[in-house]
Amino acid sequence: MAQLANLHGLKSPQVQRYQNQLIVDLNFRLIAVKGVLADSSNVVRKTIGEKVELVEGLRDLNEYKTKAVYGVGNRKSEIKATILDIPTIKDRCVQGLFKLVLEPVTEVRADTSSFGFRRYRTAHQALAVLHAHLKNYTKSENQAIFDVGIDGFFNNISHEWIIKYLPIPSNYLYILVSWLKGGMFENGV
Repeated sequence: MAQLANLHGLKSPQVQRYQNQLIVDLNFRLIAVKGVLADSSNVVRKTIGEKVELVEGLRDLNEYKTKAVYGVGNRKSEIKATILDIPTIKDRCVQGLFKLVLEPVTEVRADTSSFGFRRYRTAHQALAVLHAHLKNYTKSENQAIFDVGIDGFFNNISHEWIIKYLPIPSNYLYILVSWLKGGMFENGV
């Protein structure tokens, strides 16, 4: 798929056709469900029937609607709260399925200096790259290190930009929009 994206473009009909095939593929659905349940195994116990229902629920996403996420957490002060958004298991399975389909295309085009939330990338690698870059500077060059916090970054990122540039098949854009605009239950309300 990465070769198709390089040859025809990230959002080309050829790439989208292949992505559509993978989204409905039984093996990809199985891997998505297995990945989600393995990540949450100490919290979620599913019977075989429930697992089959999750896999089958990923077969036809034309009627899929995102559920509101559950916000849990603690309030640090009256001004600032730490809330963790927890999507439903089915929503996590759908997200896992799209991650499997999008990751090969996005990883090929991603910034080589980016290490956050990327598969096979670690904080140790980021530090090694930073160390190598700093070692190459001479004393006469301007040197500065900026510590930039990303507090609230995901609350303020442009949804329009994500919709425009994420190489998701156009017939599934409504799912991406529903994730971006989705509501939240806080403490069960």
